[in-house]
Amino acid sequence: MVLLWASASPAAQPSTSSEEKGRIEFTEFIFDFGFIPQGAVFSHNFHARNVGRGVLNIVKVEPTCGCTSVPLDQAFLKPKEAVDIRVNFDSQKFQGNINKRIKVLSTDPENGLVELFLKGVVGRPPASIELSGSALIFNEIGIVSREMHIKNLTAQEITLAVLPPVDTFLETTVSPLKIGPQSEAKLTVRLKGKPPLGEYKSSITLESTGEKVERLSIPITGTGYAR
Repeated sequence: MVLLWASASPAAQPSTSSEEKGRIEFTEFIFDFGFIPQGAVFSHNFHARNVGRGVLNIVKVEPTCGCTSVPLDQAFLKPKEAVDIRVNFDSQKFQGNINKRIKVLSTDPENGLVELFLKGVVGRPPASIELSGSALIFNEIGIVSREMHIKNLTAQEITLAVLPPVDTFLETTVSPLKIGPQSEAKLTVRLKGKPPLGEYKSSITLESTGEKVERLSIPITGTGYAR
């Protein structure tokens, strides 16, 4: 007699391949505010995208300093979905160079911890440009536009640019974009949509390109009213 032994095959298990999980990707890891005044809040959006095949869970966003806050609007991202991680820095207690770190923990199997950085110089003006004011304020009902003049302090022509605002309800223009030595340009900031109700804080960042590139960030505060 011949005895045949058969062993039962284990039930098929779901694949846990890392290729089928969510994967996080950032467009940048470091943002430089440039020169900023003391005693104001400055903001920047770090753009994150799920480039994997599964759902990505942003488990935690953790600043390493109490001066920095990171409200997270969306923790779960489907494949190809994206989210802006807004980082707010309060310069109240700082002077000189700052370098702040933010930890982003996610379910990415290969890149579960990503570190983001904010840089800047608090309390010192740039060498290339001078502003006619220190902040833009929208506290009065009916005020939807504010202006500021930018003076070229260098001995050569400079080119100006405004980085995309953090908040979509802000619209910026600079004219002219190129100014000669000791000449001025006009910066205009408009409310093109409904700001949030109540007090809000935002900022914009200017970039001056001449012999060297310098940045300067301007705080924006206001009060949103029901319409």
